[in-house]
Amino acid sequence: MILHLSQKNLPSEPSALSDWVFGKTMKDLQDHPDFSNPFQLEFCKEKTNILNCCDFHAEDQVLEIFSQYGVLTSAISPQVKHIDSIEPSSEACHIQSILNSDLKNVDLYDVGILDFQPSRKYDHIFLIGNFERCLSLFEDAEHLFLYLKKMLRPGGKLWIAYHNPYAIRYFAGERSEKNYFATIEQPAELSASAIKTKIQNAGFQSTFYYPLPDYEFSTVVYSENYLPKYGELANIRRNLRFPRYVLFNEEKALNEAIKNHHFETFTNSYLILCE
Repeated sequence: MILHLSQKNLPSEPSALSDWVFGKTMKDLQDHPDFSNPFQLEFCKEKTNILNCCDFHAEDQVLEIFSQYGVLTSAISPQVKHIDSIEPSSEACHIQSILNSDLKNVDLYDVGILDFQPSRKYDHIFLIGNFERCLSLFEDAEHLFLYLKKMLRPGGKLWIAYHNPYAIRYFAGERSEKNYFATIEQPAELSASAIKTKIQNAGFQSTFYYPLPDYEFSTVVYSENYLPKYGELANIRRNLRFPRYVLFNEEKALNEAIKNHHFETFTNSYLILCE
């Protein structure tokens, strides 16, 4: 891995997290997890399950946006020719450089998407998580999609994953990063129908996938062409990040949504392929 640090974003003092990962590799954390440590959640191997939907080739050039601690980077790297990884946090870049030091085909930049100057076109661009954060830098989602489209090779693919603001779990009492019921009251423009329209306006065709329990820790992924059947869903409730209430049985409620053809509206998160 080659780490490109900007002068305006030099590393700060070591944090508890960077101290914890020092001397380890991503493989160490995933093959021998320490679940007594609260940091372990950030490095769970289940985070890479979402990539099973993606078809890679040995000559592919990849851009990863907001790559955070490099969990997906480590899983993509053996399957492609090169990855440009951008992450504006110098601390996250430092942690990546420790854990993924053995990756020879990765260039890591501590810049935001608007400051990144790519030297190549890409076969895949990944914005897995932090979609809302990235969206805040643009006028709207359509402008973001058009901006990223310029970086794709002909036939290239843009992959986006984010939590559905209308997810059944938020109605049932799970807390989002903002607060209880915050996404329901102020969902911005992140509904599936709104995003699909923005994707089409940017000249992409979209395919929606539905990872459960969500894109971060998926155990099963449905698609537009294979939706879950009534009574099929079980054990979709996971409480990993935030405390929560349990106002009703969300598995039962989502199964009822399936019966009435509303699964796509209330599913927990989306993985969207734009091509």
